Formats: sequence, C-alpha cells, structure tokens
Amino acid sequence: MNIAVFDAEAIKAIPIIRSLGRAGYNIITLSFERLSLGSSTKYSKKNYYLKDYNCKLIGKILVEEQIYIIFPLEEKTISFFICNKTKFLNKFIIIASMEENFYLLRDKAKTIHIAKKSKILIPETFIPSSYEQGIEYLESVGDFPIIMKPKISTGSRGLQIVYNKSRKELIKKYEVINKYYGLPLIQEYIPQGGKAIGAEFLFYKGNEILSFSHQRIREFPVRGGPSTYCKVYPYEDAIVIGRKLLNSISYSGFAMVEFKENPINNKLYLMEVNPRPWGSISLPIFAGYNFPVEAVKVFSDFDNYKIKGLPYKFDKIFFMRWFLPADILSILFSYKYKFKSKIKEFFRKYPDTVYQIFDKKDFRPVLFIIFKMFLNLFNLNFVKKNLFRKK
Repeated sequence: MNIAVFDAEAIKAIPIIRSLGRAGYNIITLSFERLSLGSSTKYSKKNYYLKDYNCKLIGKILVEEQIYIIFPLEEKTISFFICNKTKFLNKFIIIASMEENFYLLRDKAKTIHIAKKSKILIPETFIPSSYEQGIEYLESVGDFPIIMKPKISTGSRGLQIVYNKSRKELIKKYEVINKYYGLPLIQEYIPQGGKAIGAEFLFYKGNEILSFSHQRIREFPVRGGPSTYCKVYPYEDAIVIGRKLLNSISYSGFAMVEFKENPINNKLYLMEVNPRPWGSISLPIFAGYNFPVEAVKVFSDFDNYKIKGLPYKFDKIFFMRWFLPADILSILFSYKYKFKSKIKEFFRKYPDTVYQIFDKKDFRPVLFIIFKMFLNLFNLNFVKKNLFRKK
C-alpha cells in the first residue's frame, strides 16, 4: 500500500514515517521545504518538494505514485484537503477530519464554547468581537498577569504572556498580536508550578480508537514551546475530559488536548486542542501504542477493524527526548536549573527513552539535522527567533 505523508519537513514526520515504513507500507513524502527531514529517512522512497498548495500538481503526483492513503501532518495541509475534498475524497483516503469539527477545534474561541457547553474547566477568558472592545477590556482589567494568544492555532508562535506589565505595554502587545494574527483571546494566567499534561486521541467518526497521556518535563522555547523531554503519565482525568470534548462533536482524526494543572487548587484547566498529529507522537509508539499504523488500519477498513478504545496501561513509564538540538537548548536556557544542574542534565543517563530523531537503524536524519544546524548558524533570523525569543 502506498501512503503519501505530507509536511515531511516537520520533526514529527520522522517517527510517523518510520512507524509506517516498518509496518510494511511504501512511503512517498511531500514537503514544503527543499531540505526535508522526513525525506532523509531510509523509509521515504521518494520525496517531492512543493512550492505551494497547487491542487492540480498534488493530484497529479498522487495519481502517478498510485497513492492510496494521504497522511497530512499540519493543520494548514488538513485545511487544504478539506477545502478541496470533492477533488480528493473520491480517489483517496485522507487520515484527518474532513468535517466542520476540525475548524471547531482549530479555532480556540470555538473550542472554548464547546468546553463551556460540556462543563469543562477553562481559564477565565474574554473573547473580543472588535478591536475597540478588546482595548476597553484591557483598560478595565485589574489583575495581572494575563495571557493573550491567537484564536487560530499557531503552536507556540504568537503566544504572549504578560507579567505585571504596565497597561500601556499590555495594549501594545495586544496591537502586535492583532496585526499579525487577528483579534486574540485574553485569558487568566494559570500560575507556574502545576503539571503540563497532554491527552492524545485517535478517533474515527465519533469512535475512540486509541488514547494516551503524557507530561511535559522540558520544552523549547522554555516558556511555551513544543516538548523536548516528556514522559508517559497516568492522568486518567485528562483522558476522561479529552474524551468528553471529542465525543461531543463526533470527531475523526488525531487530536491532542492540552491541560495545565493549577498548583493552587490542583485542578486541570483546558488550554487548547490541536486537531492533528502531535510532536511527541514517538512516545506512545515507543510505549506500544502505534497511533499512525492504527490510523491507517481504521481509516482504510473501519468495518473490519476491532476497536481498542482503551487508554494506555501504565505498567512502565517511558520517556521521549528531542535531543538535538531542542533539548540541549532547553537545558541551556532553562530558568529552572542552576549551572551545576545543567551540566548533570547534559551528561546523565536517560533510561527507557526514545529519541525523536536518533535511531541506530536509521541514522541519516541525524546527519541531516547536524547539516541544517550548521546552515542555521549563518541565519540571523533563525538565531534571534529561537535563542533570543522574548515572551
């Protein structure tokens, strides 16, 4: 069976392509960067570079390569296939939600409305309907700090945390987010100290296929980036809440429901939902829950698929580490570790750990990352964005 994995430039493409390749599927990768990490793995039979979302060209490639299943990894690509589903759904199986519920989760404001209906705990949130309304709210708000973030999911990009700043600075940041992302959400800030929990799911037409949960230990950038080091975490409450949310909209596809624990009352607050494969997907694969392979099976033959629908049995705790370069940078720039602790973290052993990129049987992606890191040393915009990012 031939599978086309889109967005092969993403870090999460590596564990997904490897798991599918090792299961015996033929993988064709398509990327929006000339230097594609996913194409460097030995399981990518061929890679296509796409300058943009050219519907005619993409359709031609898929037909010529005799593709049976389309596996998009990023929200922009999923949205492209939804917008053009009449051209693709009759010819191919697309592993993603092709319905309105994808947009319900992609838009944080709509997600909050769903959560409220389902009586799920969320931070106190204000959603301005106009630029002026947002300004009025910020001029009247009395408590700091607060969070402002774009309504449409952007990962960690564009998220602004305001720590007891002046009202003038607060409004200035509001204007910046509005300029680049549109009217933001304005939310209560959940204090530091609580656990950051992710509950991951694979659903098909309202049926839960797999569920899993993990805890972030480190991330980069250190105040709001993707996981660089995380572990399996038996947080049944997170799975129950995430399941409740996705069941309420009869969801299909991958989703990670993100929570933050309030250290004051130890309660979980829903932060957002990402309706796509998540960055730490190598962790459940390593722990024995192969989300990508199960997705292919259920989307291609649901009638004969035996639904598992059970959360991971936490018999053993496994870890995931995105070592090069993200976790190194996370430790280096961390405000939690003192100098001696940083040295210890660099050199200590990491048992029961899967590495996001490193694999003794598939070493080329490591060489690719080293080469790309070398190129990025000469990219001032990359250095400023990733090493000197301000929150």
